[in-house]
Amino acid sequence: DPSNAQWQWNLSACHERLGDVLLRILPAEGRTRRRSRLAIGGGALSAYPDSLAIRDGALSAYRDSLAIRERLATIDPSNEGWQWALSVIHERLGDMLSAQGDPGGALNRWREAYENLAGMQRRGFSLSALSPADRKRIVRLRAKATGKGE
Repeated sequence: DPSNAQWQWNLSACHERLGDVLLRILPAEGRTRRRSRLAIGGGALSAYPDSLAIRDGALSAYRDSLAIRERLATIDPSNEGWQWALSVIHERLGDMLSAQGDPGGALNRWREAYENLAGMQRRGFSLSALSPADRKRIVRLRAKATGKGE
């Protein structure tokens, strides 16, 4: 139901987690093929995953999550959780694009993520209320967004 914000939020989180899982099953560097077992509908499917297809699947899942989060963040710009999650997915996409050799695309995503956080701060969100790990994320993101990181 596209009009149910909570369901849409949950769907965006599922897309994000799918992208995370797909990235975790990529073969280790130096291996040409790795056998994996993927649970599908209660059964299991043996497969020799193609690394490029897995990366493309993760990228697609992150983009699906981004599309939903952009809609939600537009509907309610005061929802700090949605705004934060939007910056997270922009950063993940930037990291993927960087790893795939697209520094321009990565920089654009990192800037979007950082600008989203800066917008939150302009609207009164206190970054000092964040955990130390989240504050470190912002410092890393600032470096990426200004071209001084990654």
